[in-house]
Amino acid sequence: MVEISNFILCGNARTDSNGVITAQNIINFFSLTFLPTQLSFDVVFTVSKYEPGVHNIKFIIRNKKSGETLIETKDPSVNLIENSKKLPELNCINCVLNIRNLVFNEEGLYTCQIYFDDNPLVEKDIYVSKN
Repeated sequence: MVEISNFILCGNARTDSNGVITAQNIINFFSLTFLPTQLSFDVVFTVSKYEPGVHNIKFIIRNKKSGETLIETKDPSVNLIENSKKLPELNCINCVLNIRNLVFNEEGLYTCQIYFDDNPLVEKDIYVSKN
Protein backbone atom coordinates (compact mmCIF):
# COMPACT_ATOMS: atom_id res chain seq x y z
CA MET A 1 0.00 0.00 0.00
CA VAL A 2 1.29 3.47 -0.93
CA GLU A 3 2.75 5.52 1.91
CA ILE A 4 3.93 9.09 2.46
CA SER A 5 6.92 9.56 4.74
CA ASN A 6 9.45 12.26 5.56
CA PHE A 7 6.80 15.01 5.41
CA ILE A 8 8.71 18.23 6.20
CA LEU A 9 7.96 21.93 5.79
CA CYS A 10 11.16 23.95 5.55
CA GLY A 11 12.51 27.34 4.58
CA ASN A 12 14.57 25.89 1.76
CA ALA A 13 15.24 22.45 0.26
CA ARG A 14 18.30 21.87 -1.88
CA THR A 15 19.04 18.92 -4.15
CA ASP A 16 22.67 18.16 -4.95
CA SER A 17 24.05 16.60 -8.15
CA ASN A 18 23.54 13.09 -6.67
CA GLY A 19 19.86 13.74 -5.95
CA VAL A 20 20.38 14.08 -2.19
CA ILE A 21 17.87 16.51 -0.66
CA THR A 22 18.83 18.74 2.25
CA ALA A 23 16.03 20.49 4.16
CA GLN A 24 17.15 23.76 5.74
CA ASN A 25 15.28 25.66 8.46
CA ILE A 26 12.64 23.03 9.33
CA ILE A 27 9.32 24.69 10.16
CA ASN A 28 7.06 23.54 13.01
CA PHE A 29 4.81 26.62 12.90
CA PHE A 30 4.72 29.98 11.14
CA SER A 31 5.40 32.99 13.37
CA LEU A 32 4.64 36.05 11.24
CA THR A 33 5.20 39.74 11.86
CA PHE A 34 2.32 40.88 9.64
CA LEU A 35 -1.04 39.43 8.63
CA PRO A 36 -2.06 39.24 5.90
CA THR A 37 1.31 38.31 4.45
CA GLN A 38 2.89 36.33 1.63
CA LEU A 39 5.14 33.45 2.60
CA SER A 40 7.48 31.18 0.64
CA PHE A 41 8.64 27.75 1.83
CA ASP A 42 9.33 24.22 0.59
CA VAL A 43 7.58 20.92 1.25
CA VAL A 44 9.66 17.72 1.21
CA PHE A 45 8.09 14.26 1.29
CA THR A 46 8.69 10.70 0.13
CA VAL A 47 6.18 8.54 -1.74
CA SER A 48 6.92 4.84 -1.24
CA LYS A 49 5.49 1.40 -1.95
CA TYR A 50 3.78 2.50 -5.15
CA GLU A 51 3.11 0.57 -8.34
CA PRO A 52 5.15 1.99 -11.26
CA GLY A 53 3.13 4.07 -13.73
CA VAL A 54 1.36 7.39 -14.04
CA HIS A 55 -0.18 8.62 -10.79
CA ASN A 56 -1.67 11.84 -9.44
CA ILE A 57 0.01 13.37 -6.41
CA LYS A 58 -1.89 16.41 -5.15
CA PHE A 59 -0.89 18.83 -2.38
CA ILE A 60 -3.41 21.13 -0.67
CA ILE A 61 -3.26 23.69 2.14
CA ARG A 62 -6.57 24.75 3.73
CA ASN A 63 -7.61 27.06 6.53
CA LYS A 64 -8.92 24.53 9.05
CA LYS A 65 -11.51 26.92 10.51
CA SER A 66 -13.04 28.31 7.30
CA GLY A 67 -12.22 25.44 4.92
CA GLU A 68 -10.77 27.94 2.41
CA THR A 69 -8.20 26.37 0.07
CA LEU A 70 -5.03 28.46 -0.06
CA ILE A 71 -3.18 26.29 -2.57
CA GLU A 72 -3.83 23.14 -4.59
CA THR A 73 -1.40 21.71 -7.13
CA LYS A 74 -2.87 22.03 -10.62
CA ASP A 75 -1.28 19.26 -12.71
CA PRO A 76 -0.38 16.48 -10.30
CA SER A 77 0.29 13.69 -12.86
CA VAL A 78 3.72 12.08 -12.50
CA ASN A 79 5.25 8.94 -14.01
CA LEU A 80 6.70 6.94 -11.11
CA ILE A 81 9.38 4.45 -12.12
CA GLU A 82 10.42 1.14 -10.60
CA ASN A 83 13.41 1.47 -8.25
CA SER A 84 13.87 -2.18 -7.31
CA LYS A 85 13.03 -5.31 -9.28
CA LYS A 86 13.92 -7.57 -6.33
CA LEU A 87 11.91 -5.70 -3.68
CA PRO A 88 8.97 -3.74 -5.13
CA GLU A 89 8.18 -2.36 -1.66
CA LEU A 90 11.38 -0.31 -2.00
CA ASN A 91 9.89 1.75 -4.82
CA CYS A 92 10.17 5.32 -3.57
CA ILE A 93 10.61 8.85 -4.80
CA ASN A 94 11.54 12.02 -2.94
CA CYS A 95 9.50 15.08 -3.84
CA VAL A 96 10.13 18.77 -3.26
CA LEU A 97 7.40 21.37 -3.76
CA ASN A 98 8.38 25.02 -3.88
CA ILE A 99 5.53 27.11 -2.46
CA ARG A 100 6.00 30.76 -3.36
CA ASN A 101 4.11 33.83 -2.13
CA LEU A 102 1.29 31.93 -0.43
CA VAL A 103 -1.03 34.42 1.23
CA PHE A 104 -2.01 33.85 4.85
CA ASN A 105 -4.79 36.25 5.85
CA GLU A 106 -5.34 35.25 9.46
CA GLU A 107 -3.90 33.56 12.48
CA GLY A 108 -5.01 30.00 13.17
CA LEU A 109 -4.67 26.34 12.28
CA TYR A 110 -4.08 25.27 8.69
CA THR A 111 -3.96 21.74 7.33
CA CYS A 112 -1.59 20.36 4.69
CA GLN A 113 -2.82 17.30 2.79
CA ILE A 114 -1.27 14.97 0.24
CA TYR A 115 -3.49 12.86 -2.02
CA PHE A 116 -2.29 9.92 -4.12
CA ASP A 117 -4.65 9.02 -6.97
CA ASP A 118 -7.40 11.01 -5.19
CA ASN A 119 -6.94 9.08 -1.93
CA PRO A 120 -5.85 11.10 1.11
CA LEU A 121 -2.58 9.69 2.45
CA VAL A 122 -1.36 12.25 4.96
CA GLU A 123 -2.66 15.29 6.79
CA LYS A 124 -0.47 17.60 8.86
CA ASP A 125 -1.64 20.63 10.79
CA ILE A 126 0.45 23.76 11.08
CA TYR A 127 -0.28 26.81 13.17
CA VAL A 128 0.09 30.37 11.86
CA SER A 129 0.59 32.96 14.57
CA LYS A 130 1.20 36.70 14.55
CA ASN A 131 4.15 37.90 16.62
